[in-house]
This record gives sequence, C-alpha cells and structure tokens, in this order.
Amino acid sequence: MKIIGLSIDTNSIKIKVDKTDENTKNIYFSSKISNKRTYWTEIQRIYPLIQNNEIVFNLTAYNLKKTRWLQLRGISDISVDVNNDHIVSKTPLVITLSRKKFSSGHIKRLNLLTYAYQGNHPIVAYKRLDLRYINPDLTRKFNIPVNRDGEIIIDLPAMAKALLPRDRDYVDFYEVDVNGVRHLLPISETIRSEFSVKQNIKFIEYNANGYLGMRVAAQVRLYVKNIELVDKNLEITVDKNSLENITRVYLVETNQDFSDSDNSYPLIFEIRNKQIVLLSFQEIFESIFENRLKCQYVLRFERSDDVVTSTLKFSKDNLKTRSEKIRVYGTTNYVNDYVFNIDSRMRSETVSIAIHGSSQTRGVLVSSSYYNPDYKNYFKASFMQHHGSIRAMVNDVQFEWKPQYFISPDVKPLRPSIQRDIQKTFFKDLKNANADFLLIDIYSDVQMGVVEIEGGGELTYTMSQVESDYLAEEICQKMTISSLRNDPNYRQKFLKSLKIYRKRILEIFDESQIIIHAFELNYEYSGIDGKTHAYDNPSKADITMTNYFAVQLQSDLINMFPKAAVIDSRRWHWIGDERMPTGNIPHHFQSERYRFFLSELAKIIAQRQKHQK
Repeated sequence: MKIIGLSIDTNSIKIKVDKTDENTKNIYFSSKISNKRTYWTEIQRIYPLIQNNEIVFNLTAYNLKKTRWLQLRGISDISVDVNNDHIVSKTPLVITLSRKKFSSGHIKRLNLLTYAYQGNHPIVAYKRLDLRYINPDLTRKFNIPVNRDGEIIIDLPAMAKALLPRDRDYVDFYEVDVNGVRHLLPISETIRSEFSVKQNIKFIEYNANGYLGMRVAAQVRLYVKNIELVDKNLEITVDKNSLENITRVYLVETNQDFSDSDNSYPLIFEIRNKQIVLLSFQEIFESIFENRLKCQYVLRFERSDDVVTSTLKFSKDNLKTRSEKIRVYGTTNYVNDYVFNIDSRMRSETVSIAIHGSSQTRGVLVSSSYYNPDYKNYFKASFMQHHGSIRAMVNDVQFEWKPQYFISPDVKPLRPSIQRDIQKTFFKDLKNANADFLLIDIYSDVQMGVVEIEGGGELTYTMSQVESDYLAEEICQKMTISSLRNDPNYRQKFLKSLKIYRKRILEIFDESQIIIHAFELNYEYSGIDGKTHAYDNPSKADITMTNYFAVQLQSDLINMFPKAAVIDSRRWHWIGDERMPTGNIPHHFQSERYRFFLSELAKIIAQRQKHQK
C-alpha cells in the first residue's frame, strides 16, 4: 500500500492511498512514538473511517493538546510517496500536529453593512446548517470583496441570491487561510442588536462572542390558527391578512438540522381572506402513502416583496383534521415552525415487528409520550430480544433458569430476554412470534460482549446479568469476559457465529423481511438548563473507540445480509437528553430521534410490502 496524499488540519488527518486491502482495517495513529519515552501522558489510539481509498482520522474527540507527534501503526507494508511539512519521518510515518499560528485580521463597523478590514485573507459568508451551532452549510457560499480602501460592503441582494436564506437563518463570516481552513472573522466593537430593512431584506448585524454575525428574517410572519380538510383541500387559517403577495407555496420534509431534504412538493393554492387553501391536498398524499405511512412537513412560502423564504409558524395546540383516508395535525420544532404531521388511515391491520437489539432500536416501538404514542396504529411489537449477543444466541450450551435472581423492578421487564439467553430458546421463540419483519441492532456485541464459560458456553454480558448473583452462585465453571476491548479474536468469533445466525434466521424470515439498524453512540446531550454538554463518562476517546467497533461489526452484519434494508441512524445528529426517561447515556437520544426513526421504518416497510404483492 502506498500513501499518495496527506492533508492535516485541526480537526482531521486525511490519507489517500493507491489501494486498500484486508489489512487496512487494522490501521491507527498512536501518540506513542517508537524509541521515545512517554512520561505521564495517556497513550491514545485514533481509529479511522475508511471510504474507498481515503482514510480519515477524526481528531475532534481526542485531547491532543500535549501531543506533539503521532505515529501510524497497525500495518507494516506501507510506503509514503508524498511530501508534507507535517511529516517528521516516513519510515515509520510520524507526523507533527503543530502548525504556524493563524494571523487573523479584524473589522470595525463604519456604517450599516460597511466595515473597515485590517487583514490579508479572503472573506466568505456561509449560512448555518443548524441554527443552534456554528456549522456552515458548505453547499453555498458568498465571497465578499475588499475594496481598495480596505472596506467591506456587504451586498445583501447578492448574498441572498447566493445563500438562499430562510426566515431566522444565521449567517457567519470567515477568513480563509492558505490551507483553506475557515476562521471566524473578528470584530473589534459591540454592535447594537436591532433589525433594519434594506433592499427588501430584514436583517440584524450582531457581535457573536467577538465575531461578526448576521441574522435574516421574514418581513411578515404568519401563524397557523386553524386547519381543516374540506373537499380534498386543506384550508389553513392564519393570523394576518398579509397574503396577497405570496407567489409560491411548497411542503418540504426537513432534516434533523432543520435543513430542507430532497422530499419537496410544490402546491397549487388559492388565497381566501386569512386562508391559504392547498388544492387537491388529499390526492397528493394518497399517492405518497402508496410508499409511506406517515410524513412530517413544514410549509414554506415565497413573497414577491421579500427575498427571504418564510415558513408557517406554530401558535396553537390540538389543531386536528381528518378525512376517511388521511389525518393531519400540528406540532412544533426547535425554531417554532408549524410541523404538519400527516398519516394514512388506509391500513386495515398492523404490521408485526420482531426486534433483536437494544434500546438503540426498541424505543421506536414504545408508546409512552417521550417515544411514539401512536405507533400501535401501524405496528405491533410481537417479540423483543433485549441485549442478546449474536455469539450467545447461536451458542447451544444451556444453563438452568433461576428467575429469583431477576426480580428487581428494573430487570423484571427484561426477564424473557435473559431467560432465552440462558435456556437458548431464541430461535424457537422468534419463530413462534410469527412476525412480518425482523429489526436488528448489534449493540450487545459492539459495546458489551459475552461471558465465555469453560466447556463452550456463552452468555450475553449485560448489566442485568452482572448486577445479579446468578453467575456467582449458579455457574461453577471458569468464566472469562470476552469483548472487542480485551479479546483480539472477538471479531473472528463474531463472524463465525454470524454465519450460523444467518442460516438460522433465514429458516424463519425471507431476507427481504430483515431490517438492520446501523447506529453509533453520541458525544453530547441537551441539559435541563437548555445548554449542550459533553459526556464525561464514558470519555470521548472511549465513545470513539466504541463507534469504531460499531463500524467494523455492522459492516460484517450488512455484508452477511446483502438483501436486508438498512436504517442508518449514524447520519442523524440528534444527541442525548437529560430528560430521557430511562437515563441520560450516550446510546439514548432526544425524543425527536425516535419519531423520525418510526417514519423511516414505516417508509421501508411500505416499500417492501408493495414489492411483495
């Protein structure tokens, strides 16, 4: 293998190679350098994500403040055919993270939208993907010129045309260094935060912790007062008469960061007094529901007298309307948009789902208010194996079931899963459940592992099992904990068991009835104080290692069932929540995540059932 490209910034190391092979998965960077002594410094391993011929090491989860160098380890047959100022040694590859400190410029406000700039870097503007965080939408940018007098004059119409802002969007301004790295643009004075209207755009300039920022706003906001389905049309009553200049109306599904998804539907509409009437609304959704059971949309609209796209806002609870075939009701999101929840009433029977997984997945089929109160309108949770390692499920060595060890209120709901693990009845009970689909996640193998018992037995290593006295009092043989953290052969053992698992699962289900949930742990949670906090136990490094293990084993699982559907929640960005009913830990999430999961599950099942007919 040959390294043909290397780029390093404060957040990542990216290596491009001419090819990858079976050994590439073993590669990692280490803070321990050969022939260098390490005193009082934690030795860290940084694992990559491998995509085609690019190997990416994410540095954000590691504390590297005291780390000068990193050495590439885990693979010996590699050469370096690239030069870079960060390279200390090519054999072995050792790099330095230190770089010349960026010399930022700064600006001073002269007039509205006019600033004096002292610096020598290009300046660009990006709107944020998620209003809560400074994370630029890199798909659109606006270059801001500096004139001969060293002045920046922000051309609002040109910026709006380039960035396509929506109501309440934030715009951040950056200097860009010679390596293409963005640095927020400092401002040396406080700006009075007040709205102005210029060139048909309502905006506010502000000092965001020492950096220039801007927020745009719709000139008129409309709040939903009532909704009603009448003769296949949806009549939306709003709080103002300012509707005459609306030129375009469309429904769009939003991503978890509130950016627009690709699922957008332009609508034919009429304006009647304080009403926006969406024509043929029911017919549109009857067509959509051939492949869906439930949808969530916001309604965006454009006005001839405003370049900022607007969204209907939420003002009133319990607005519901229904016809014989669909139901419509409203909720709100983080930015107070009115979210139209639209679901099908055409299903005559529920779909039976079996789950082999963990709370990563089980929460989607829980009817309490935090999760999905209405899931039973569509699905029946007919079987749940909670925390069952693939290795333990296919192991045939049975042990005696002693229920008296598992009677605490927290453990009692999990007793059927623990009993199957001990008595090895998983496949028998799964077959008897007669489910329509099987939903799988392998959290137990990724995070926990198994207890290997002398004589060939294996039980899932779970907190419920560890906290009980069952192992201590009922198992006389020697026991060893085997996990990805301490057993270098764990993945080999897992793959061997996975082949048996496939054979026995396909005796119960067709492969098209299998849905795999690919997951990862999150690093942060939303606190009851309204702020975002990082988990400190487990550490970021430990979470990153777990996510690396998840990539490995989930890749094995997906390859073993190539015809299975995959719900990949790793692409979602919901975090933990201190209000989470079953505990604020890195594999529990915000309420909205479980609701989005239900929508994705419904979409896949509707599509698969359509093809089965």
